[in-house]
Amino acid sequence: VPGSHGPKELIGVFSHSAEYPDLRKHNNCMASNLTPAIYARLCDKATPNGWTLDQCIQTGVDNPGHPFI
Repeated sequence: VPGSHGPKELIGVFSHSAEYPDLRKHNNCMASNLTPAIYARLCDKATPNGWTLDQCIQTGVDNPGHPFI
C-alpha cells in the first residue's frame, strides 16, 4: 500500500493484484475479511471526501495484530 500520496495519485497506478497487501501474517479483523475480490472491487473508488480504500485499511496493514488477541 503506497504511503503518503494524495487519493487521486494512487488510483490506477498498479494492477489490483500488485496493490493487494500481503496479509498472510496478520491477525486482525481487516485481514480476516478483506479478500482480493473485495479489494479489486473497491480499490478504484473513493469517498466524497477523497478517501481511498488504501487509506482506510492502512492502519490494519501497519498493525498486524497478535495471534492471541
